[in-house]
Amino acid sequence: LKVQSWIEDRFQAPLTVEELAEAAAMSPRNLKRRFKKATGDSPLAYVQRVRVEAAKRALACPELSIEEVGTRSGYEDTGFFRQVFRRYTGMTPRDYRRRLSGEDASGAAPRVP
Repeated sequence: LKVQSWIEDRFQAPLTVEELAEAAAMSPRNLKRRFKKATGDSPLAYVQRVRVEAAKRALACPELSIEEVGTRSGYEDTGFFRQVFRRYTGMTPRDYRRRLSGEDASGAAPRVP
């Protein structure tokens, strides 16, 4: 739980297993083993999940560009952000934003009868 909280507080910064292990006062190998047993994810996969969840919340704000959402979520490379986002959600950040706003795939707002 301590490492999970640590990740959630610092997900925007670059994080390594060594850093996380140091914060937990254990070896990287022990951290990986115990973290996987406790959460079902590796520490770095958990970091990605936390970042994607932050991006999903940020995508609700239409004033932010996809690049800004990626940066605020801890990704320096927008292409990598899009790749990871799609891996975890099954859609691109743009498609996710459209779905949130109710737009169809063409970008048109839904018709109101």
